[in-house]
Amino acid sequence: MSVTFLLGAGFCLAANRERSSDTPNYVRGYPLAADLRSCFDSSYRFEAGIEEAFAEAESRRDPKPVGSLTDTLLEADHYFGWAAATNANSLYSKLVEAYKTSNFLTFNYDGLLEFSLLRAGLWVPTDGFGVPAEATVPGYYVVRPVTHSSACRVLHLHGSLYLYARQFDVSAEDKSHMRWITLRETPEFVFDGDQNTHHFSPFEKGHQDERYQLPSRRLIAPVPDKAPAIAQGFVREIYQRAREIASISNCLVSIGYSFSTTDTPSFRPILGGLPRGTPVLIVSGESTEISQRLARDFPALHFEPLAPSFEAWGADGFRIPDFPGRGALGAHG
Repeated sequence: MSVTFLLGAGFCLAANRERSSDTPNYVRGYPLAADLRSCFDSSYRFEAGIEEAFAEAESRRDPKPVGSLTDTLLEADHYFGWAAATNANSLYSKLVEAYKTSNFLTFNYDGLLEFSLLRAGLWVPTDGFGVPAEATVPGYYVVRPVTHSSACRVLHLHGSLYLYARQFDVSAEDKSHMRWITLRETPEFVFDGDQNTHHFSPFEKGHQDERYQLPSRRLIAPVPDKAPAIAQGFVREIYQRAREIASISNCLVSIGYSFSTTDTPSFRPILGGLPRGTPVLIVSGESTEISQRLARDFPALHFEPLAPSFEAWGADGFRIPDFPGRGALGAHG
């Protein structure tokens, strides 16, 4: 059976208890939306919500809030994500051990899951983001054989801190010392671990040139209307691959995602791509309400609450219940 995962911000929260003694006090861990007010200065108000504040920042052309969000997540990956990946008893290590050939669709920007999969030998950046990506292994690396193909893929539907797209080419200088920019019909992707590159060892970042993008420019900001950004060329590539994965899935497990109505343009292509009758299992503190709401909007699918939290599902051994006509999916899909 093919089990696919759909992840939201709540998926990362269990990693925050992996805090080690050398973690600075100012590092708070993986945030939820309610924790992001610190990304803004005192000129912003939050009566309409965090997403509206990010939208206001975009209208002001103020890069600081998204830059602060980026820094927060890079720090969380370094101090908490890596600790969770290196702890064989963490929920994340146990999840990837239980589902060694599953694919993950995520609305998160971080690399928490990739760290765990890479440590388990199930993921590499050259194809693990769901698209071919430029990444290198240094010629002197001889510690152990390097796998160049991923068993699991992690598709970041709102952008990744560690992947960016080259959307144009730059020619060499001609006789008049001019260089010409040519837009690419399809983007090419580049892996870049930024300050966390050492956690992706032995893989190094791709070649950097004038097409390089800072991590803060690789993200679809958490604004109410993400539809215009989702329509961009490089995001369309990721979504196309995600729909292909959805179309062959026998079960979708959503962890820590609220399916907010403002986020409908983000999740509708995924749910709409699932085969008719596919079980969609919700792991969330609001799993019953979410299941009932989605059942009205997507009557061809079978929505069920699975667990109130990622921790609770892990305590049950990541078990997926049987469904009539589908047999036992079991803990390993």
